[in-house]
Amino acid sequence: MTNKEQYQKSAQKVIHLLAEASVELQNARNGYSPETNSFIDYEYYIESIKLQAIVDATLQASADVKVKNNGDITYRAKEF
Repeated sequence: MTNKEQYQKSAQKVIHLLAEASVELQNARNGYSPETNSFIDYEYYIESIKLQAIVDATLQASADVKVKNNGDITYRAKEF
């Protein structure tokens, strides 16, 4: 297996996991609220935003993103 083939195989798996993580974090964030009197609850809210940003930035940096006309987004491992 060439380096390119090995990269494509492993990168696509990682990109798939990142995309799943992004969706999961976005869905979970619907349960968070910035309106709280608890400092700890507010910290969890802030951390959820930071984690979402990290996952999304990694996904954007490591994948080619394609948006279809119907709004569907697909991620593919970059090719050089």
